[in-house]
Amino acid sequence: MSAPSQDFEKNIKDAVVSQLKGAPDLPAKTASLLKTNVADALRSPSSQGSGQADMVRWAAAGAMKGLILLRADLGLCSVAVIRGIGDAALEAQIDPQDSMTWAMQGIASASKLMQEAAIAAIQNEIEANFMGAGVMFSEFCLKARSAG
Repeated sequence: MSAPSQDFEKNIKDAVVSQLKGAPDLPAKTASLLKTNVADALRSPSSQGSGQADMVRWAAAGAMKGLILLRADLGLCSVAVIRGIGDAALEAQIDPQDSMTWAMQGIASASKLMQEAAIAAIQNEIEANFMGAGVMFSEFCLKARSAG
């Protein structure tokens, strides 16, 4: 049996690929899909406490892996991932700053599968939409990529 992280991350990736392939306005659809799926997961008893951070990280990583497979604009879609997860976190009464940090960590964990230009585009979009967060994202990427 696979670990919960592999299951949830894979489920999100599969949902992104199957439900969003060819969708118009992919960033908005991504945010909506994540809001629904992550809100449900964050309300489950098994995610309470530190499990919430893990659920957010896994969701963000799974979404980005699905978006990579769809050849999406990763910069624009990464902001949608953060926003969708942020909306879900608000419903679960989780601090928005925490959820944003966890989402960026999840996106960064998927950066191992991306080219440098895609990572730079994500960093630029994050910085443009969340002042000061681009540097934090870059640090998360360095950490994730050096971890192997």
